[in-house]
Amino acid sequence: MEEKIFNSLVAGLGAFLIFFVLILIAALVVQIIATVKLYKKAGKEGWEAIVPFYSTWVLCEIAGLKWWMVLIMLSTSIVGILGLVILEPLAALASLAATFACHYNIAIKFNKDAVGYGLGLTFLPIIFYSILGFGNATFTDKEVSPYGPIKESKVEEAINKVEEKTTNKKTTTNGKFCKNCGAPIDGDKFCGNCGKEVH
Repeated sequence: MEEKIFNSLVAGLGAFLIFFVLILIAALVVQIIATVKLYKKAGKEGWEAIVPFYSTWVLCEIAGLKWWMVLIMLSTSIVGILGLVILEPLAALASLAATFACHYNIAIKFNKDAVGYGLGLTFLPIIFYSILGFGNATFTDKEVSPYGPIKESKVEEAINKVEEKTTNKKTTTNGKFCKNCGAPIDGDKFCGNCGKEVH
């Protein structure tokens, strides 16, 4: 009797696992087809959507991102290949942020809500790729930031500030710096950057 119950449980569990695997395979096929359709809408070839690593490169091209964003998106794979286990959590966060930046721009180019669709494409790709791929959304070549949600002017401003600080440190006349904040000082009694008294 117990053996019969055990056999029934094993058969039921096996049937459930087979059903679950079939659902996963069907979902994967739907997502692949939706991704191929999205790439075609963006003017790319369908096969480019299914080639590992290269598809990420093409997706970044569609999104209008800088080329090095591909490396950040693939950082989890790169760290895994190199065996740098300690860096995997950091790489996963960086990859997630870059993937969101990519999807943010794609949402803009498909005339959708950038934040909502950006998050949807990142965390629920089967649903949101299907909406864009199978739906009536059309691709436009809208102007986007090559850094996703971060405006290009903000990035350039930050780079200019860093370059300016570096230049100021190099061109200071007496070679002295504030011990509190590191700003160059030119014989003043107080630091012009943080206001601390200079000794």
